[in-house]
Amino acid sequence: MAVAIGYRAIQNGFETLFTTAAELIEDLSNASQHGHLYQSLPTYTHPHVLVVDEVGYLSYGPDAANVLFHVVNVRHLKKRPMIFTTNKPLHQWGKVLHDEDLAAAILDRILERGRLIQLDGPSGRTCHLNPEEAGGWCGKPERLTISGIDGSKFPERTPGIGAGDAHPSRNRRRAAALAASYLGADRSTGVDVIRLRSPSKKPRPRREPEADF
Repeated sequence: MAVAIGYRAIQNGFETLFTTAAELIEDLSNASQHGHLYQSLPTYTHPHVLVVDEVGYLSYGPDAANVLFHVVNVRHLKKRPMIFTTNKPLHQWGKVLHDEDLAAAILDRILERGRLIQLDGPSGRTCHLNPEEAGGWCGKPERLTISGIDGSKFPERTPGIGAGDAHPSRNRRRAAALAASYLGADRSTGVDVIRLRSPSKKPRPRREPEADF
């Protein structure tokens, strides 16, 4: 979902950066140790949309909350959208980032104008298995809950990609190509922002007015 939102922003002409929390924290921690923190911050504060994936999946260094706060605070002041994905309850972010106070300040800025979306149910990677094969891991999917409201308020899907389309295999390839295009940034070159433009429509041939004889 986060990648889809980021890609839609790109389609509408906005710069979008996708990174993991571990990559962001490691990058800025190394920059801070070498005295280059403020020179490295624009990589994460300049793009119109920032997607930070996997908050809490891995362990971070002791300055994780400090460097993440700089990013969140600048983007909050500039009113630039941020998307975070996490497998940890929000009250555990202090333990994950090694600083309860800074974690509270980070969440305060994220949630002031944000929305918490909780996705429950089986993993999309294991739903092709039978419940017996998955050992109960792949249960009956639950409905999406958004901020305590039962059911999604946005049921529409992107046209051309979905289970009900006439060519599902072609659409799966298309979806994979979109994700690959978006996630294909080469960090070794220092180019972290991908900007793509939607395919331009071919102009219709101009019809000349008929001569009146």
